[in-house]
Amino acid sequence: MENSIHKWGKSVLATGIFIAFLGTILALPACQSEQGITAFMGSHKDTNDWYIVSMNEDGSGQVELTRWPSVGNHRQCWSRDGTLAYIEWTEGEPLAWLNVVDLDCNHRSRVLDLSGVNVESISISPDGKTVLLACVAIPKINRPPDVKPNAMISNHWDLYVVDVVTGTLNQLTDTTDIREINAVFSPDGRKIAFFGKTGDPQTYYDIYVIDSDGKNQRRLTNNDGSMILHDRSLQWSPDSKKILFSMDNVFIDDTTHYGDIFVTDVAKGSLANLTSSPDADDAEACWAPNGKKIAFTSGRSTDYGIWIMDADGRNAVKVQDSITQPSWLPDSKRIIAVHRVSERVYAVVTIDTEGKNMKTLIEGGDKYSATYYPIWLSQ
Repeated sequence: MENSIHKWGKSVLATGIFIAFLGTILALPACQSEQGITAFMGSHKDTNDWYIVSMNEDGSGQVELTRWPSVGNHRQCWSRDGTLAYIEWTEGEPLAWLNVVDLDCNHRSRVLDLSGVNVESISISPDGKTVLLACVAIPKINRPPDVKPNAMISNHWDLYVVDVVTGTLNQLTDTTDIREINAVFSPDGRKIAFFGKTGDPQTYYDIYVIDSDGKNQRRLTNNDGSMILHDRSLQWSPDSKKILFSMDNVFIDDTTHYGDIFVTDVAKGSLANLTSSPDADDAEACWAPNGKKIAFTSGRSTDYGIWIMDADGRNAVKVQDSITQPSWLPDSKRIIAVHRVSERVYAVVTIDTEGKNMKTLIEGGDKYSATYYPIWLSQ
């Protein structure tokens, strides 16, 4: 493909931008059934490289789809039909491509040349037609001969969208006063939520929403320096009306602090603390597909484990200790998660909301030394 970031003039990022957040394509996936396909991030035992791996419901048919440079939340990179958006790093020119690959094995394509682009986060629309990038642009400028190059370069984070079919890149935001990161589409595809940091030294990252066409930007939260992000994941409710996130809400001293799970109502702009646990970390929250329950990881018992609460924060109950990083199965009755089997041995498991019927899909130690962030991809 000849789509290049240098081809579109002012509508694209300029050159002179360094590469971050890179991935490498390794092999075309083997065909798998449409039922019970899951994906996780695994650390290869022999190479210590991280891969995004797909597999069948019973743990068979493992396919290393891409190589990832570090542990991160790859869940936002999957569309509803199982299309994965990722960044491919090459040894030649161009240096990096925005790619998509389908789990049905029919398509893997290069969408856009991303050479010279520093991508902070990537996500894909529910319909798989649009990729959302949070990028930093370092524009070329004319400098007086006596001025050092770095003196007149400013980091400017903005949001861009890429059409998967045409490779067309369009800028959504142009805010020199807000650093946009971790942007993600709402389930209905109509809005985008992201963390934004203003230049005010008294503020940290707040939640913003905009329409998917970049209009009607609104700031939903107003945090101060006493609260910082606990994890960097935004989780939309299935009806696209609310957003879950976790922040460090209680500081005991300079090194001890605890996280709580918050929810903000997009229409009302209201904010509620759902967990309010002053002596334990609560994080990694996610909505059940039916919107009635929220699963999350908590350290409020003897070991970190998965808990479930009502969508309003009531009736929190423990599912199981030594299990973290929950994601739901489509029936809203079971969870896929990571189970710490023993010291440095982790497994991808499913378990019901009563903490029973735990089933191991894959256990680390054979091919993968660690498994992280599993997700159930098909219904």
